[in-house]
Amino acid sequence: MKLKNKKTAMLMASCLAISNVLSVSAANETEVNKKKTELESQIEDKEQQVSSLQQQKDNVLSAIKKLDEKYAKAQENLDTLTGQIEDKNAEIEKNSAELEKAKEKEAIQYEDMKKRIQYLYEAGNISMISVILGADDFAEALSRTENFRQLTSYDRKQLEEYKKTCKKIENLEKDLKKEKSDLEEYKQSAEKEKSNIETSINKKQEEITKFEAGIDAAVMEQSDLEGELAVQNEILKQMKEEVQSAGGQESSSPSNESTNSDANKTEQPESKPEVKPEEKPNTQPEEKPDNSQSENSGSPQFTWPCPSSHNVTSPFGDRNSPTAGASSNHKGIDIGASSGSPIVAAAAGTVTVSTYSESAGNYVTIDHGNGFHTVYMHASARYVKVGQKVSAGQQIAAVGSTGYSTGPHLHFGVMKNGVYVNPMNYL
Repeated sequence: MKLKNKKTAMLMASCLAISNVLSVSAANETEVNKKKTELESQIEDKEQQVSSLQQQKDNVLSAIKKLDEKYAKAQENLDTLTGQIEDKNAEIEKNSAELEKAKEKEAIQYEDMKKRIQYLYEAGNISMISVILGADDFAEALSRTENFRQLTSYDRKQLEEYKKTCKKIENLEKDLKKEKSDLEEYKQSAEKEKSNIETSINKKQEEITKFEAGIDAAVMEQSDLEGELAVQNEILKQMKEEVQSAGGQESSSPSNESTNSDANKTEQPESKPEVKPEEKPNTQPEEKPDNSQSENSGSPQFTWPCPSSHNVTSPFGDRNSPTAGASSNHKGIDIGASSGSPIVAAAAGTVTVSTYSESAGNYVTIDHGNGFHTVYMHASARYVKVGQKVSAGQQIAAVGSTGYSTGPHLHFGVMKNGVYVNPMNYL
């Protein structure tokens, strides 16, 4: 009877312990599901933000396309005006050369006329009468009179033609200079228009740069959220496995107890010393070490993940984004180190992620149990695979600069129950 009571008590204690485990697991599962819902909502918000920024970027690109067309027309107009100005300069140069030749010809004519006048004066102020009287006959007198008249008329005619030519050339040159001046004004106006268009294009390009930076940052944050969601899914999966395992133990306990009871009844029902071994489950609960470990796991001590360097170039928390696409809310620490330097596991655990992403580059995530995960990003190479067991200090990757990175370094992150915490509190 006592044996039966003891077995009943043992069975009730076992059921109670399992019930407690199941209730705790259910509470944790509820918390994880809540976290998952929040992450999924945040991811959806980021997707909408990216979509909105992309639409704004597309609108600006459309505006830039129109400005490019206006710029091309302005440049074409400017090229035309420049060509016309060059043509006018050539005409002005040609006209100036003709004017110079006319002036040279006038100078020669003027010198010839001066010589004739000088000869007349040196000959004693010859008059028409003296020219006639000096002739031998009337025919010669007529001939001399005609020659004198023609000579004087020629000089007068040449002088008039020279004046007309000079006037014509001067007027033409004046017109050409006026046309050139107008063209230069048009050119200045076209250059100003072109400059204004260039300014508008540059401003639009700055907007594009801002939108692209915003998109990259949102994508990076979305990637981080998706990483956190993957961790939550992994935690939830482990919880379900633990619950299933606990349920399996509960279902198997009664059968084991009944089997042992039947065996004892068959062999020696009066032998009480044989009952004592059955009390071992009560004196040796395997849950206690796990509970104490869970209590101590509030502040685990991790191994420094980059043995070759302790240079923290960017701490945990808010910061200025070091490059386009990098988050301003730093969810880990950056450790500057030479490319190829070893990256080691901060503690023993199981690899849950070993892959490449656009933002994190080559990265590895390790599950250490009790809700703790560590993340190692931007590696140049990965040496572990998903499901692999690793020990503290084991090399899992090599330092690199893959993903959104400004140089070789290790981004080391610590998650507690799916939430990023300051790694320095655990190192």
